[in-house]
This record gives sequence, structure tokens and C-alpha cells, in this order.
Amino acid sequence: TANVKLYRKMYAGKWNTLCVPFAMTSEQLKATFGNDVVVEKLSSVTYDEATDTYKMTFEDITASGVEAYKPYIIKPSAAGQIYDIPSVSVRGLNNMTLDYYTTLTENTVIDDGNTMKLTMVGSPTLNYVESEEDFNAYFLQDDKFYRAVSGTPILSYGLRCWFKASSLSGTPSEIGQATIIHDDGTTTDIRVINGVGTDNTNARIYDLQGRQVKIMKKGLYITNGKKLIKK
Repeated sequence: TANVKLYRKMYAGKWNTLCVPFAMTSEQLKATFGNDVVVEKLSSVTYDEATDTYKMTFEDITASGVEAYKPYIIKPSAAGQIYDIPSVSVRGLNNMTLDYYTTLTENTVIDDGNTMKLTMVGSPTLNYVESEEDFNAYFLQDDKFYRAVSGTPILSYGLRCWFKASSLSGTPSEIGQATIIHDDGTTTDIRVINGVGTDNTNARIYDLQGRQVKIMKKGLYITNGKKLIKK
């Protein structure tokens, strides 16, 4: 076990995504993110043809705690940016790298009409994400879904999650409108934006010669005017 500092800016009363490389009990969640914290996992998706809306249902798992490397949404009751978490067992710490598409875990559900597969992807490490030939990629932030355009990989910092939408035949699916249904019956209407525009995903990375890179090898890089070291 180890005492961990978790660097992840979150706002009280706002839904965020979270994926950590260690399990946390309900008591640890409350001690870290506030007594009224709520953590949910994706449980199902349905399609309302009349309103052209995908309804994503999430299940409250706060009482049972979170598993390592699993994708969740979390609503802290206490805001923070640096969290001290004592006595957790970090899985795979020695093998964690910043390699391209590394350490991904998925939670997949299929809509009631058997037409779309929605996958919530989580990673505690840095990743490049883009829509590909077999799925569209979406990020959730501030009650908005941002679709990552194909051919323009965007940077997703660690401890976060994103979504893949595809047909059962393996082609990209479009999400026109979306609603999240929480375990307590409340809903969050999601505005869908086609393009890149979130504060944690729009950073490009350059080498010291000013060339944009998509895959980082060992060395020093620049992103958002800051130095980034790939070990």
C-alpha cells in the first residue's frame, strides 16, 4: 500500500469522469471527495426515436466503492485539485507509461434496439484519442459531449474517461442528442458538439524542434507552453 497524491481538478456538485489505478472504498471516497460524493457507472443505453435522443443510464456504486482502472462518473461534494489518499494499493505502478493508447479499460453496453454499442473508456495515463473508422469518440465535460474529429488526435490527460459510439457492424455511430439518467432519477441533458474544444483535450504536443508529434518516445516535449517529460 502507499499514500497517493491525486492531481485532478474537479468542481463540487459537477459531474466529472474518473479512472484511478487503485481501488477505493466508500469511506475513502467520502474522505477524499466529500461526504455527499456520488460515483456512478454506465449500466445501459436506450434510443428514443421520437426525440432522436440516446438515454444513458448510470448506476450509483458509491456504497460499494470503485475498482482499479474502471471508468466512472463522479460528482464530488467538495472541490479540489490535489487530493491526498492514504493506504491504497496501486496496481501496475511500475508498468505505467505515457505510451499511445495505453492502460485502457472499457465498459460496453448495447442499446435496446441492438443498433448501437456505447463504450465508456477509462485510463489513468495520458492518451491520444480520435474518432476512427469503426467508432466516433466523445468527451464529456460541463454537460456537453465533444466529438473528437477523425485525423486530429487530441490529448486526454490521465485519470479521465471518454466514450466510443459504434454500430454493431463496426461503423461509427453519431450521437445527435443525449441524456444521462442518474440512479436517483435525476437527469442531465447533454449538448453534443462536433469538434474539439475541451480544456483537457485540445493541447497539441511538440518536440524541441517545434514539430508536432503524435507518439511520444523518451524525451522532452512542449504542450500548452509547458515542458512535458516522457520517461
